[in-house]
Amino acid sequence: MAKLNDHDLAFLCDVDMDVKNEFLTKCRRNTIQGKSVYYPEVFKLYNRKYVYRNGWKPRKYSINREQGHWGYYAYGMLCIYKSDYKAVGGLDTGMMGWGGEDVDLYERVLRSNLDVLRAPDTSLVHKWHSKSC
Repeated sequence: MAKLNDHDLAFLCDVDMDVKNEFLTKCRRNTIQGKSVYYPEVFKLYNRKYVYRNGWKPRKYSINREQGHWGYYAYGMLCIYKSDYKAVGGLDTGMMGWGGEDVDLYERVLRSNLDVLRAPDTSLVHKWHSKSC
């Protein structure tokens, strides 16, 4: 964020996301500087080890209930202008451990004058991985 100008649009995301090109268009269309931010709901893939017990694995995933679920409770993905990010105080970099900083930022955005657009987005998929802190 440090190198961005106030009028630049930023996309905050996890490193384990599959981001399709059409997402960037949605990010731009759903984020208005000084007015709104976009918090997409992402599709979270299950561990393929348990989804495909018979050893067969498709080369591509599909968005369906057999392969994953919608992460309506996740707030780490965000499209926001730098000026709006600064106005709400940005991410709390002093938090320790895994998680929490995204929810903290989301709650501050909700308390601001910015509108929040939250919707399922098929162009953003979270790849399954084990968690370790």
